[in-house]
Amino acid sequence: MKIDKEITSTDKLLNAIRAKHGENSTDKKSAYLETSANTDPHKKKKSRISLGVVIRSKMLVLILLDRFSKSEFEIIDFAFYKFDSGMTRQSKDFPVFLSQKIAETCGGQTKIDIWTNISMANVNIKCIKIPKVSDAQIANTVYWTYKKEVSFDEKKDIFDYEIIGKTVQNGEKKNSVMVYTAPAVEVKELNSLFNLTGYPLSGITVIPFAFQNFFRTGAVQTGDVVCTVFVSNNYSRIDIFDKNNIVLSREVKTGITSMVELITREMSGSNLSELQAFEMEKDSKNIEESSQTVYAQKVLNSFLNNSLDSEKADNESILNHDKVFPIIKPVLQRLVKQVERTLEYYSVNSGGIGVSQIFVSGGLSGYTHFLSMIEEHVRLPVKVLGNSFQFPDDELSVIWQDLFVPAIGIALSANSYTPNLNYTYKEKEKELKGKQTNKYIFTGFITIIAFLSLFLLMQYSAIDDKVQKKSLIEKRFREFNPKIDQNFILQLVAKSEKIRERYEKYADNYLNMALIQQISALTPSNIRLISCITNVAGKNKDNILIEGLVVNRKKQQDLALAVYLVKLESSPLIKEIKVNFKTAEKINGKELLYFKAELEII
Repeated sequence: MKIDKEITSTDKLLNAIRAKHGENSTDKKSAYLETSANTDPHKKKKSRISLGVVIRSKMLVLILLDRFSKSEFEIIDFAFYKFDSGMTRQSKDFPVFLSQKIAETCGGQTKIDIWTNISMANVNIKCIKIPKVSDAQIANTVYWTYKKEVSFDEKKDIFDYEIIGKTVQNGEKKNSVMVYTAPAVEVKELNSLFNLTGYPLSGITVIPFAFQNFFRTGAVQTGDVVCTVFVSNNYSRIDIFDKNNIVLSREVKTGITSMVELITREMSGSNLSELQAFEMEKDSKNIEESSQTVYAQKVLNSFLNNSLDSEKADNESILNHDKVFPIIKPVLQRLVKQVERTLEYYSVNSGGIGVSQIFVSGGLSGYTHFLSMIEEHVRLPVKVLGNSFQFPDDELSVIWQDLFVPAIGIALSANSYTPNLNYTYKEKEKELKGKQTNKYIFTGFITIIAFLSLFLLMQYSAIDDKVQKKSLIEKRFREFNPKIDQNFILQLVAKSEKIRERYEKYADNYLNMALIQQISALTPSNIRLISCITNVAGKNKDNILIEGLVVNRKKQQDLALAVYLVKLESSPLIKEIKVNFKTAEKINGKELLYFKAELEII
């Protein structure tokens, strides 16, 4: 979106992108997303679509990726849009603008992972070391260790951490932890903004973590320790990564704006013909200080764009290299010095471990002289991060391709390896507990199923066993054919009578002994038996006459006798008991109860 009538290099790029995305671009993109799985060998693998969104102060940057695996991806589409005059992220019409641009870029797709970033202005990233503690104590240990070094308000800031490795410090084993804090209000505003567009966010991260994605996914191959230098408008970031983990992150208050200010100041104090020609084309009402800044930005953009080709630099740039370089040289030197100091600081604090290579991205990535300056000072290979990616439009210059590098890193995000302000350690712990609970439930369910299955198998086995026994019995029954007649039955009856008579004889012979044993067993210590006589009361009725004394206290003698007779009556050999006589008698000075009872035998 143009700000004024003049066609700048930025406008040319916008026009090129618009030409690439014509009126039917959405249809074409949708067709690509639907049919590429049949035409591209990569699409035989399961893939997912992700969108990286970078909202800058005056520009929206979008990049759409088709991801085949953690490290394999293809850039489907990319675009950036300059805001209309007066538009900001807080404008009422910005959600509509953002929704339209996302829809155009995504080609109508809805199942897309959308990630964006927040400003690093109030974000703090720090690597700390904590002693080895149990998993339940890690969060608390990290919190208080970080709290001692960095002041933050847990009510206003999001606190999150990630364990990145193990180390030994002063002979003690410790965990290396990356900790960061970010303002919760900015995260809430971003989520609300994207919810209004109809494209809710999958995650929110920051630029250093976006660069970390390149190394963790393997999209950019590196050594053990690398450094990234990202030059933005108002600041520059220097980050160091050890084994794909960020271990040092710092911000330098120097960037493209610093160079624009130097050029503006130089032009204000000189009579450059280019500036005079530029001002003559403007109406008198537009000749303000802002015009000089816009022109200075145009001078710097043209200079950086053409710096890759020295011949173009002399012929096409608004100010050639010899005029512009001395102006911006102090800023370049300051940046290089900060890189050098950062590398020295890391080397000292890491026990002499040095960085193996440097990756540059941002506004100066296309300026080869800046890259050479870094190489000369730190004596390390310097690469342009944007060169690691294949863009669909090969005509884009390195500097314009590098504009999309942060968005690519953001689009490569995933909760499994990217710190997400929407998915902190608290949410991870809740999800882990939920998974563990589900695991226990599933394990219990499987155990019950296994037990029931085993029980069912046992029942089937028992049924089979009974069926086999039944079959065997039926077979024997079918085979059994006894010769039964009247004589055989009479023989069995006679044999049974003999057996019964023999048992009755045994009973008669041992009945008295059994009775005496039974009576003795049931007689308690407070009953003293005097005699036990067997007599015949009738033809088929045998009785036993017993005499005895009850030695309890006088008031308890009748009760003791009654209890004793009940016990005797409970014997299976005694049918009925009849007390014939009882009286109180004194024996040896004690008053005892004398009794006679008749026991009817069954």
